Amino acid sequence: MNETGSTLPRRQLGRYLFEWRTRTGMTRTKAAQLLDMGASSLQPPFVILGYESPR
Repeated sequence: MNETGSTLPRRQLGRYLFEWRTRTGMTRTKAAQLLDMGASSLQPPFVILGYESPR
């Protein structure tokens, strides 16, 4: 399967996952442990896209 399509769906999914993780109060470290991956892989979408924090 060729994966040359738009990255928009993946970015939207990342935003939704970040939003829900934040709503539940789960830390990035805990989410990374549950997913068996590094916490830096779970950067907020605005960091990945080069935006400043909306807070």
